[in-house]
Amino acid sequence: MFEGERPITTANNLLGEFHLDGIERAKRGEPKIDVTFELDANGILHVSALDITTKAAASVSIQNATGHRSSEDVEAMVAEAERMAKGDAARLQLIEARNELESALYSARDAMRTSGGDEQLQGEVDRIGDWLEAAGQGTPLSALRAKTAELQSALARA
Repeated sequence: MFEGERPITTANNLLGEFHLDGIERAKRGEPKIDVTFELDANGILHVSALDITTKAAASVSIQNATGHRSSEDVEAMVAEAERMAKGDAARLQLIEARNELESALYSARDAMRTSGGDEQLQGEVDRIGDWLEAAGQGTPLSALRAKTAELQSALARA
């Protein structure tokens, strides 16, 4: 659990964490998790998560032992978020483009497994997958988008 105004979690303050085991294996975005946030009268945040399918559950309670953030602290966090907004938006675009390509690769591989896709398509998918694995975090947005378009084109030809 993080607090802060920035869209990237690593730029915010970690409050606490828990791990939910036993989530049903599925494609990205498909598991259905019910997450509940409750703030009690004592200022303790209770967070719970439940996998709707498997009924796996986990929870955590977070108590602010050092007191609440001052209004100056909150204002500083908001000001920092405003200063960093342009860079955060660019970073978020990179993350989304990488996730889109990973998702398309996963779907293509899954479809080929079930339908027995042709060797040429398999080679294209493997080549793009290898490129993505080798591509570092500094890969330009244009390169990620180009590879996604390349994959979509290969899938359309198949």
